[in-house]
This record gives sequence, structure tokens and C-alpha cells, in this order.
Amino acid sequence: MKIRSIDYKNQIFSFALQAKELFDHSKEKRVSDDYDKELYEEFWSEYNQLLNRNMNL
Repeated sequence: MKIRSIDYKNQIFSFALQAKELFDHSKEKRVSDDYDKELYEEFWSEYNQLLNRNMNL
């Protein structure tokens, strides 16, 4: 079975939104180590940038 590229991208985007919603509604992550905190913040910054960039698939 083949899937069109745009349908695949839409599925991935939908999953990414669901994952973000899960984290948005969970307890705040408490990170005591500055390095880990920086990595955590960088991860979510990049995640949000990629979501925003792909909003209009």
C-alpha cells in the first residue's frame, strides 16, 4: 500500500500536535540541573518552531 507524501506529512503533523498537547496538559517539568534544563528548553523551542513552520501543509 502506498501513501501520498502529503498524507504522510499530515499524519506526522497530527501526531506531533497530539504529543505537544499531552505535554502541555501535564505537570510542569522540574529540572534541577542547568545543563538538562537548557537542553529541555532547546528541545521544545525547536519542536515549536518545526510545528509552526509546518502548520500549512
